[in-house]
Amino acid sequence: MNYDEILRKIIRKYGVMTDNIRQMQIIESKLKRHAATYADAENYAQEIGRILTDIFREYLPEALTDGKLYRAAAEVLVQQPMTRAGADVGAIAARIQEDLNREAGIGMNAITPELNQDQIDGIITGICNTETFAGNEEQFLDQVENFLEGHVDDFVRENADFQSDAGLTVFVQRIADGKCCKWCSALAGVYPYEDVRNRNNDVWRRHNNCHCQIIYDPRGSKRRRVK
Repeated sequence: MNYDEILRKIIRKYGVMTDNIRQMQIIESKLKRHAATYADAENYAQEIGRILTDIFREYLPEALTDGKLYRAAAEVLVQQPMTRAGADVGAIAARIQEDLNREAGIGMNAITPELNQDQIDGIITGICNTETFAGNEEQFLDQVENFLEGHVDDFVRENADFQSDAGLTVFVQRIADGKCCKWCSALAGVYPYEDVRNRNNDVWRRHNNCHCQIIYDPRGSKRRRVK
């Protein structure tokens, strides 16, 4: 079985489907008007996630052996597409943060967090350790989408963290998805960053198929007085 040929199909289809997608057009228009926010980055991550999972659903079955996706296949066919999608999402989040900083009069560059390779490894390990790919396909695809939305969350956290340490009073907001569960609904709200900066705080957590948005807008930040 030629995994490289399947990978070429995945990458080719990804390029075609992400070329001038609607959410990118919306963001480009908003950036020109200095109106883009992290909500747009989250929407973009969701759209990229749907595209990538549709492609995985179409092509990964070609790589199965006795109904199972083995690690040799997954490390070729899952790793690179997820890395590319994460880089695309990160590039948009960085542009939005840079624009927000300029509009807020903050002379700081955007902080770009590294992709969470541990999470990619965990997703690959999970699907490879299941009895059959089909039996756990939907959970796997949900995790891929969560990974991309979580990368936007990492931008929010890293930039909020950096600007808080620089002396700004920072607030982050969690917005519940319209079809979210009671747990997510209870977490919706605006939080002083200092109260939720711990990475294990529930505000930063996502369950499978969670599309809540976590946003930060430095235009509402104020410099703290130095005592």
